[in-house]
Amino acid sequence: MAFDATEIFNKKIDGSVLLELQRRERLVAGITRDEDFKKWNYKKYCYVSATGTGVNKSKTICAGTMTIGDGSINALAGLDLYESEGDIRRNLPILKSVDIQSDGGQNIEEATMWDVKVNFDVFTISQLNRAEAAFMRVQNEVNIDFGWRGEASAANSGTLTGTVFNFGFSANQDGSFSCNFSIVGENKLFAGETLEGVPDVTAEDVKTDTDEPVALPGLIDSINKRHKKNFALPAGEEFTATNAAAGTITLAADDSNYALANVPAAKSPGMLSFFSSDTEDLFVPYVTLGELVRQTNELMKDGDGESSYTIKCDATTTIGKYAPKLFSADPVEILLGGDMANYGIGAENEMKFGDTLTEFQGDNADLSKIYLAIPLLTRLFNEAKAENKKGSTSTAPNTKIYFRKVFEKIEQLTGGLYQLVWYQDAEAGGDIAYIVNKRPGYGGGKIDGTFPFKVLGETSIIRGMSLNSVFDTNIAMAANSSARSGGTVDIPESMWSSLYSDCDKSPNPVVKTKVTEDQLEAQKKSYGEGYDASIVEAAGEILKRYIVQNQDKIGDEFKSAPCQFELSVTLDGIWGIPFYSRFKVDRLPKSYGDNLYFVTTGINHTFDGQGGWETQITGQMQVRL
Repeated sequence: MAFDATEIFNKKIDGSVLLELQRRERLVAGITRDEDFKKWNYKKYCYVSATGTGVNKSKTICAGTMTIGDGSINALAGLDLYESEGDIRRNLPILKSVDIQSDGGQNIEEATMWDVKVNFDVFTISQLNRAEAAFMRVQNEVNIDFGWRGEASAANSGTLTGTVFNFGFSANQDGSFSCNFSIVGENKLFAGETLEGVPDVTAEDVKTDTDEPVALPGLIDSINKRHKKNFALPAGEEFTATNAAAGTITLAADDSNYALANVPAAKSPGMLSFFSSDTEDLFVPYVTLGELVRQTNELMKDGDGESSYTIKCDATTTIGKYAPKLFSADPVEILLGGDMANYGIGAENEMKFGDTLTEFQGDNADLSKIYLAIPLLTRLFNEAKAENKKGSTSTAPNTKIYFRKVFEKIEQLTGGLYQLVWYQDAEAGGDIAYIVNKRPGYGGGKIDGTFPFKVLGETSIIRGMSLNSVFDTNIAMAANSSARSGGTVDIPESMWSSLYSDCDKSPNPVVKTKVTEDQLEAQKKSYGEGYDASIVEAAGEILKRYIVQNQDKIGDEFKSAPCQFELSVTLDGIWGIPFYSRFKVDRLPKSYGDNLYFVTTGINHTFDGQGGWETQITGQMQVRL
């Protein structure tokens, strides 16, 4: 089945999970008072166990094997309930609780990963020794098995595998030990490699066709050398006006993934100091996002040409809206395509980059063709490297951290038009990372198949429900500032009227003075007269305000916007509800109307070690515009 980016953020609850939820509604309603009715309503009992596999991921530390379960696990396995320590009979180890949690909220990278916390007791020093070898060594592999006894559906049982990253124990006065360990699902270690050791050409080979794999310190060296090679620039020489005419951009003859722009000095008096002297034209080298990804994939291959995962970024996975009136707030760092790359329109010193960068056309844009300035990538590389964990000896940053910084910069300079994130399908093995756009219509599909939870009534399977506002700090500060000054905070009128359906129209002070398309055009023209950091900042603010005010114009597949509300529902344990699946509930304030649904961003499974299993689903509210 082909990858479909539009199905990532708005999945259906279907298959065995949907059938199980519907079955439970029938069972609690007592439509038929058969054995299944009795078993589910009065006899259900959950099992849970933790097993140390004897494998340590570091391959340098030995690991022990051991299984710890609740009391029923031990009894059903035919194990003795006691063992001796001297003349004293002691209980077998017993698992007290397990908490399996994923709570990434809007961070898709984290929301599809599991954190598991396990608490258990051991009663002899020999048990502690075995438990230490199995569960209390960093990077030991552990399996967690759980499910409802006697229930055949796949939604009623599950297995997780992870590695230990934390542990501890305390001694009790009766001679027992209270122990704990935490594991992280293997997929959470995704993108843990560092960006060093990339196959590349040597400096001496820059002008040749040699492509022998030579280990170099890292990604930036590779990009710089390949850029100069593709522009046939001899080693040690710099670009001049002969390489690119003023106000234009040139694509490398051999590889359109590389580009060189000539920004006249008059246009960027405040920006030149970052790159060169303030009396010379600024020659900015660029590389596409897609090429950055390709080289990263090459870099992560081992000596056998294999890697633990592959990043995908192309016209099928990484797409966005082509909005010719919008642009990058700083073309010296990021360039888009088509009319989005033309600046200084009508001014003497125009920058007509869009005449060459023609990949953005029609309704959709291939975001793998975003051009990133190599000096920007270098700066972000060094920033990410500084964030490596304490004790790391790596000379390069973590892959995920680095790309997150790149994505943040793209989002910042496009005013939030392009919101790129990692996505890996944990259920499919997680060996492919897709770079997708979170913007509605591109990272989310049509709204259908939304599961309706009933809060009350004979078919209700919910144990509890709660809704909370989760306005972030920036919005709170903006609201406070607005209240003090008598102003307002940007809210699209369509969102307000869609959320509060009982209002005839949005109140007057909902939206600040709107940013017009004429203002956007004037901002683009100003770049032709010279720009500096203050103009970049102002442009970023104008773009952001325009996009917030016009959510319903951005994304044509469907129109929705996140509302700063989260809703949680708790039900009897169930396994397999997809992250970013859609659901709704039937008891909300009347004013919210019928235009709301929720997208699952957090799932928490709690096992009490006494046969109980609860699943809490947390969803972010979405408003249909």
